[in-house]
Order: sequence, then C-alpha cells, then structure tokens
Amino acid sequence: MSRRARRRQAPVAVLTVCTGNICRSPLAEQLLRSRFADDPRFEFGSAGLEAVAGAPMDPAAARQLVALGGDPAGLIGEQIGERHADAADLILTMTRSQRDEVVRRFPRSVRRVFTLAEFSALLDLDESQAATADPRALIEEASRRRSEVRLGEADDVVDPIDAADEVHARVASQVAGYVDAIAAGLGRS
Repeated sequence: MSRRARRRQAPVAVLTVCTGNICRSPLAEQLLRSRFADDPRFEFGSAGLEAVAGAPMDPAAARQLVALGGDPAGLIGEQIGERHADAADLILTMTRSQRDEVVRRFPRSVRRVFTLAEFSALLDLDESQAATADPRALIEEASRRRSEVRLGEADDVVDPIDAADEVHARVASQVAGYVDAIAAGLGRS
C-alpha cells in the first residue's frame, strides 16, 4: 500500500495554532475534540508559534473552556515544529498573521493552513453533502476556493492573554462559533 493510500485511511490530523498555546488554540482544540468525540475520522492537537512550553492553560481561558463544557486538565503549551506541520492535514490559526507565519516557517503547509474564520466560511456545504464527503477532499476544495473569502480584522480571534474575563468570554464565544460552523461543515452538529 502506498504512503498516500495509508495517509487517506488514517484520521485527519487537525492542529490549532495561536501564539502561546495557552488560551485560544487549546480552547479551539478541546471544542473541536468535543464536537467530534465519537468520530474516528479526526484527531486533534494544538501548538503555539511562541509557545509557553510546558505551561498549563491560562486560568481565565480555562474557565471559559469549562463554561463551554470542556476540560482543561492536562493541557500544556507546546511549540509548533516541523513535525507538527508535516503531520497535520489541517492547520487552523486564530489570525491572518499567524496563518502567514505558519506558511513562512513551513512552506509545504500552504494548502493546509487557514484561519478559523476562513475555513468555517469555506465549508458552506449543506450537511447531507458534508456528512458523506471525505474530509481531506473538503480541505482540498477549501484550498482551491480560498480566494472566495475576504477576511478582515474582525475575523481574527484576538489574543486575550492578561485581559479581563469579559475579553476571554468574547474570545471563547467567537472561537465556539467558528468551531460550530466547522463541525457543521464537516458533517457534525
């Protein structure tokens, strides 16, 4: 069996990325994990561009994750490296500048890197199509259609580190909205 054929049988590896990997990306990872809990087609991880390696999830972000039904236990900051980028079938960043930085550091990932807002907007298939579609084919289609989405500053998920709980709540709500749209677009509700 070819490497490509084996890869198509393996779960789709989704990596969420932010700056420190202690607020936004672990929140997105855990929310995606909860939406796809019983779906063997996917596996999830997170990393940071300037990770606070080994640090637990930020307490304010962790409270938001708990409020959304997630569990921050065991989440620790991890620095993104080439092995992360190479292993990921889909890389979801919080901002446009983070997306661009991932591509700059790992050029081979260019067709697999999107912001949360961008990917959620590109998954506009109806649920019956998405439920039967190959997730890798949906990622490839999203890459081909990338130019159809225009993003602005409001689409970026701001960094809430050291911000008030209200900011963390807004960020968590924004991330959850994107995650829900992605889950629906990939055939989950």
